Amino acid sequence: MTNNDTRTQPDAPATTRFPRWPLWARVLLAPLLMLIAAFSPLLPQSPLYFFPDAAKWLNDPANAVGSAPLLLTLAFPTVAALFLVWLAMTRLQRRPLRDAGALWTRASFGLLGVGLALSFAVTFATALPFQSSARGVEDIGSPLWVGVLAAVVRGVFMQGFPEELVMRGWLMQVLRDRPLVAVAVSTIIFGVLHYFSSGGQESAGERVLYLLNPTAFGFCAAAFVLLTRSIWPAVGIHAGMHLAHLAGALMGVAFESPTIWVISAIGYAVAGVVVLVLWHRRGGSTEVVIDR
Repeated sequence: MTNNDTRTQPDAPATTRFPRWPLWARVLLAPLLMLIAAFSPLLPQSPLYFFPDAAKWLNDPANAVGSAPLLLTLAFPTVAALFLVWLAMTRLQRRPLRDAGALWTRASFGLLGVGLALSFAVTFATALPFQSSARGVEDIGSPLWVGVLAAVVRGVFMQGFPEELVMRGWLMQVLRDRPLVAVAVSTIIFGVLHYFSSGGQESAGERVLYLLNPTAFGFCAAAFVLLTRSIWPAVGIHAGMHLAHLAGALMGVAFESPTIWVISAIGYAVAGVVVLVLWHRRGGSTEVVIDR
């Protein structure tokens, strides 16, 4: 009978599940996710292209009333990164979003503070002795509270958290069973993506030198993920660099010169090596685990 025949047939394979992509594809997905998140503020800002006078008014840094709401659109990368990493983790890795570090525990605030303190220490310790080589102090060009809001939004919600969630969360989870490879790959990809960043470079050679700094603090951030099992020190390191630059601008300290970039990179690299040594002495886990 047809009813019996139906019962004896094996279950049909599920067709709604995403395929598990090969490792190389999941690795290369990281820079794509990071770039999509980085450009996501263009979505809420796009209507302004039809109203150039309004756009000029909103983009005026001296206009506190207008510029503050526009700054909030720069937090869109956090929303975009959370959604994209959730999609990638649940569909491609078969893991929850929290395994990429999107969780807040009692230890998170302290770990974030460690990263912030380290970044401030490295930034100022490597810039202050070389002020003679610096190219001038950045003028924030806006009321103090707007400048602080801009630094926090850009440092934490536009760059620090979303980029670390992708590079130290998603990417290191893709390579979770190879911790040192995860550190190396996330460091290299993160560094290369900053070739087109604007940091005061005046030539192709300076663009290469400038890469040393994001590459080095990316390495330091990845090392902290291994040691602390959290992305929050990495977020602190990343955001701390941007906040330190604001503090420097208010104090008359400049950070833009090839000499400072190189010395700062050495500072982050040394800190990263120390953290990796501590991780190794504690047993050096055989996989990347993020649980706090």
